[in-house]
Amino acid sequence: MFGSAILDTAIGLIFVFLLISLVVSAANELLTAFFNWRAKNLFVGIRELLQDSSATGLVTFFYEHPLIRSLSANNQKPSYIPSRSFALAVLDIVSPATSSNRTLEELNAGIDKLPNSLQVTFRVLVEEAGHDVERFKTQLEIWFNNTMERASGWYKRKTQIIQLVLAFAIVGLANVDTIRITRGLSGVNSPLRDSIKDAAHSLVAAGLPQGLPRLD
Repeated sequence: MFGSAILDTAIGLIFVFLLISLVVSAANELLTAFFNWRAKNLFVGIRELLQDSSATGLVTFFYEHPLIRSLSANNQKPSYIPSRSFALAVLDIVSPATSSNRTLEELNAGIDKLPNSLQVTFRVLVEEAGHDVERFKTQLEIWFNNTMERASGWYKRKTQIIQLVLAFAIVGLANVDTIRITRGLSGVNSPLRDSIKDAAHSLVAAGLPQGLPRLD
């Protein structure tokens, strides 16, 4: 499969660090699931979005809404909320419809009961929607998506730090020395190179994880 010692050495190094990256990713996913970091990060984003820093007002009503509670099990907070579900839940909390069609007057009356800072935000969204209730739902979705992009940035920076720490820990515990590995791979009739080649063949035969490049 591989024609030269130099190419075999390069492929061997790539294979070693590919395995390390997979281990780091798997460990990060396990920690994320165990500590429920995605749901906690989403909760922080919702708390900032609804301007309820104590999470005892609108945030509590939001997470207790049936549309949101149905997104998770065992009374846990969801790790993902569709923008449409967010818009419908918030609109139902702020202005519960008294008929099949919510009127603009009902919406404005509900907005009047919100904290002043959130009133300003909702008034801007109503204005952007052209004082149309259905279009206001779309504006709520856009508002939610824009904030979640920022929350995703917070989460990404956090996971990058965690993955970096995990990588250092795994490399240290496994004593992964690039120079030593390179010397072992580049030697004549190197057992290490042969074993890594066999492992690479086995991985290719078994099928690489989706998204990873093939070696042949």
